[in-house]
Amino acid sequence: MTDQLNRVAGVGSITAFGGRDYSMRIWLDPDRLQSLSLTTGDVASALQAQNVQVAAGVLNQPPVTQPRAFQLAVRTLGRLVDPKEFGEIVVKQSADAVVRLKDVARVELAAVDIPTNSYLDGDPAVALRISLFPPLLPPACFCI
Repeated sequence: MTDQLNRVAGVGSITAFGGRDYSMRIWLDPDRLQSLSLTTGDVASALQAQNVQVAAGVLNQPPVTQPRAFQLAVRTLGRLVDPKEFGEIVVKQSADAVVRLKDVARVELAAVDIPTNSYLDGDPAVALRISLFPPLLPPACFCI
């Protein structure tokens, strides 16, 4: 909608308030981390390593030196988007047990910016601030 409004004559800029940009919030339990000999750095490393977007491709796609009879498409999960998916991230693994993020933290999907809310008739809405484009001024004339 902002693109169409920007094309209106006289509109200088548009700022949207109350839009919901979401992020994954991870609330760590410090007592549980300590009991498992984990640090926040361990959790951050696991998140960075297991929530990646990689380029998938095709195996045995030309040009190859010895072509085979079949080509295999490689599919990957990509970035995680659901709190349940984040909860399954492996933070620590040993021969006896696997510690997942859901074992040491609470994971939730929430708005990035909580204090900015806009409503219209009690329903969530987006507020727009539209700044006018300054009028063109005639060229200044300096007389000496």
